[in-house]
Amino acid sequence: MFPSLQQEIISITDTEEHARDFLFRRGILKNTLPCSSCNAPMDLVSCAASKSPDLKIWRCSPCRKFRNIRSESVLYCFRLSMQQFLTLIFYFSIKCMTNIAISQLVGLSENTVCDWRIYLHTKVADWLVINSTPLGGPGEVVEMDEAKLGKMKYNKGAYREGQWVLGAVDRNTNQCFLLICPNNSRDAATLLPLIQRWILPGSIVYTDEWGAYNSLTAAGYTHETVNHSIQFVDPATGVHTNTQEGLWAHAKRSVVGSTLQCFWWPDSDCELF
Repeated sequence: MFPSLQQEIISITDTEEHARDFLFRRGILKNTLPCSSCNAPMDLVSCAASKSPDLKIWRCSPCRKFRNIRSESVLYCFRLSMQQFLTLIFYFSIKCMTNIAISQLVGLSENTVCDWRIYLHTKVADWLVINSTPLGGPGEVVEMDEAKLGKMKYNKGAYREGQWVLGAVDRNTNQCFLLICPNNSRDAATLLPLIQRWILPGSIVYTDEWGAYNSLTAAGYTHETVNHSIQFVDPATGVHTNTQEGLWAHAKRSVVGSTLQCFWWPDSDCELF
C-alpha cells in the first residue's frame, strides 16, 4: 500500500461532502444538467436529507422540476455513499486486495464488493472500446494471437473451460488489447471483423498458422506467420509472437473468471488495470 496515496484518499473521503465535491471536480458527477422537461439548465441547490440523502439536488427554476445529482453517472440508482464509492475504487487499484478484505474495510458485503468490481470493470471496458484507436498502420508490426482464458476442467487434461480472447500488441507503440471473441468462437467469420476494426490496414501482422488468419492478406494486411508446432521464432524470417505470449501470461495471472469483459491498454507499458 502507498502511504501518500492512502493519506490522500483518507483526506478526500473524510466526509461525504468532501467526497461529493471531489466527484464533481473530476466530472464523475455532472457539473451541469438539463431539465428533463424543458431542457433548461438546472441549478445545484442544497436540500433536506428527506429529499435526497446527498443533501444536494438539481432544480429547474422555470418548471420547478428536480433531478438527482447522481443522474447520468455510474452512481445513479445506487445507494452506495460517495465515501464508500471512492474507497472501493482505491482498494480495487491494489491488486493484492481480495473482495473479502475490502468488504471488511469498507463495511459492505462481499457480494456487494464483487458486484461493484464487475460493474466498474465493465464501465471501464466500455469506455476504452469507445475511446481507443486501432493499432498498427502501414509498415507497423502487430503481433496477434488468440487464447482461451479459463481453467482446466477437473484440473486435468487438455480441455480448457473459459472464453476465447483475441489479443494483439503493436511493437512500435507497445499499445495492446485483449478482446472477447463473440459467441466464444475463433473462426474467420468471428476474428476478421475484430481485426479490421482494431488493426489498421497496411499493418504487418505476425500470427501463428491458425487457419482463421488465412484471409488477412486479402483484407489488406501484410501477413507473416510462425509455425508454433515447430518453433516459436522462425529462423528464416525472425517472425515471432513472443510479445503477445508474454501478454497472455500477464493476463492469466491478473484476470479472474467472470471479471473478464474487455481489456485495452493505450499506454506504453501494456499494464493491466
